[in-house]
Amino acid sequence: MHPHPSPNSRSTFRRRSIIAAVVAGLVLATGLAWGAGLLRPRLELGGNAEYGADRGTIFYGFRVRNAGYSPLTIVGVGRGGAGLELTSVDGQLPVTLGRGEETWIKLRYRVTDCGAVTSGPWPVPVTVTRLWGAQTIQLALPTQRQSQWRGRDLPALTVVRSGPVEWQQNQADMACALLH
Repeated sequence: MHPHPSPNSRSTFRRRSIIAAVVAGLVLATGLAWGAGLLRPRLELGGNAEYGADRGTIFYGFRVRNAGYSPLTIVGVGRGGAGLELTSVDGQLPVTLGRGEETWIKLRYRVTDCGAVTSGPWPVPVTVTRLWGAQTIQLALPTQRQSQWRGRDLPALTVVRSGPVEWQQNQADMACALLH
């Protein structure tokens, strides 16, 4: 003979089932919102970056694409740092990007102290606004390979780093070599 569940235990079971379903639905909705770029903007680098150095200055230009589903407006890009002063940001700012849309941004820096430039990862901050407020995310620019350049008119690099070199360090090394 099986005992019959009491009305209280059925009610408790039903209540717990509803709570579990609501929690599972919230977790699923949060995961979908995250993946769609609703909670955190989803920006990716596009192709065709350009970068270079001159006497004490560097630049890095890149395409940035909205990889999320919701539109966002880029209101700020870049920052100064150890040994680098951000002198200008070229590109249409603010700019609103729909899903899959891109814009071109070019950052220009003055090297203020060749020895102080950060050699570790130095992502570019991108500030975006949406209906629910502003957020700043960090966009990692790719590392570069550094080698000794060739040519009569070019001074020797004082440092040639082996392996991948962070973008800002590579460009600053070249800009500083051109100062001498």
